Amino acid sequence: DYKNEVESALDRAVSLSDCRQKEVIEAMRYSLLGGGKRLRAVLVLEFARLGGIDPVLAMPAACAIEMIHAYSLIHDDLPCMDDDDMRRGKPSCHIRYGEATALLAGDGLLTAAFQTLAKAAQSLPAQRVLDCVSVLSEAAGYQGMIGGQVIDLAGIDKESMEEMYRMKTGALLRASCVMGCLLAGRRDLVEAAEQYAENLGLAFQIVDDILDVTGDPALLGKPVGSDADNEKKTSVTLYSMEKAKEMADRYTAEARCRLEQLGADGFLQELTDSLLNRLQETKKPMNFLKALTVNYYINVMLTAWFLAQLSKTLLTLLFEKKLVLERMVGAGGMPSSHSALVCSLTIAIAKKAGVQSAEFALAMALACIVMYDAMGVRRAAGEHAKVLNKLVFGFQLFSEESETPLDDHIADDLGDKTLKEYLGHTPLEVLGGMLLGILVSMLFPVT
Repeated sequence: DYKNEVESALDRAVSLSDCRQKEVIEAMRYSLLGGGKRLRAVLVLEFARLGGIDPVLAMPAACAIEMIHAYSLIHDDLPCMDDDDMRRGKPSCHIRYGEATALLAGDGLLTAAFQTLAKAAQSLPAQRVLDCVSVLSEAAGYQGMIGGQVIDLAGIDKESMEEMYRMKTGALLRASCVMGCLLAGRRDLVEAAEQYAENLGLAFQIVDDILDVTGDPALLGKPVGSDADNEKKTSVTLYSMEKAKEMADRYTAEARCRLEQLGADGFLQELTDSLLNRLQETKKPMNFLKALTVNYYINVMLTAWFLAQLSKTLLTLLFEKKLVLERMVGAGGMPSSHSALVCSLTIAIAKKAGVQSAEFALAMALACIVMYDAMGVRRAAGEHAKVLNKLVFGFQLFSEESETPLDDHIADDLGDKTLKEYLGHTPLEVLGGMLLGILVSMLFPVT
């Protein structure tokens, strides 16, 4: 069991001792041994095994990369960075020990990582270990993880998103796979390992973005919604929830293809799939409702509908001098809430998906049908129903006054029935709703 072996090795690597710097060691252990998937360490060990050596020989490298990862999380949670108070289901390091000690604990883990990695030279050729030092330092530095953090702090767009993900998240994953190959002396596997790790890293980070919106804090061990709270751009906000899921699927599929090139067995395939399956593992009934509340299109439509109904109520108060609250939910009147809703959706789709998209074409067709129905078919049917209802009422009244009873069959058919007098809209009311919907959508920020 790789994970248990890694936990034991990390416990030995940063052991607690009674000294003046005891607090910083406690803080290091608090974050290093605080749980986690140990994904990076597992990749080091498994790629070493794939390269033909005993995974135990790669344990110093596995521990080293987990130390780097733990240090990055400590610093990432600091108020000057992502400002997160929880990590893996417990208070972040700076909440538990204070910012100064947390900062030093991160620095301590960063330097301890290379001290630990160097111990691999006791069992493997020194050149292989030296190559790993070069790979790990580049992945953790400004060309890798730190560089990605710099891009993230500056703010990302669609053009820089993948570059940031490759550096901030993907760099350590690439280093994990490559170090396993290098320690085994299998440079021929490095290129395929890098391609696998790159796709794995992109899928991993995009799934994290999705879980920050839809995940369950109790299962994730950290709060959700921190990206939105900090107004950070992610794959979900730059594209959409649906598009982000498609991207995660695509990168996961590409990672599987690279594993086939490497001749990897079922373990790595299952590991790769499990990272994507985190979406299914954290689903909760309330997450569906939560997703609805942050859906851009639903928010635009509900805003347009509400403003249309509110406008009807206020116009009734202004011109008829009476407050009719039923206008907030009733049909008919100025402006048309149906028209406002469909037109707001159409413009929202145009802003986010583009006027050349199939979604925009469908929304345009829907808007035309709804508006035509509102001022054409429904209004005409309603007017016809009014005429027919008057004729039926007059026929029944004439029968009663003339004391000429209706035929039993006719009486049974008529009974107390009346035709539905559909309440439609005038062209002006439809136009008012259309303009309101367009205005709301134009003013509503795309998310």
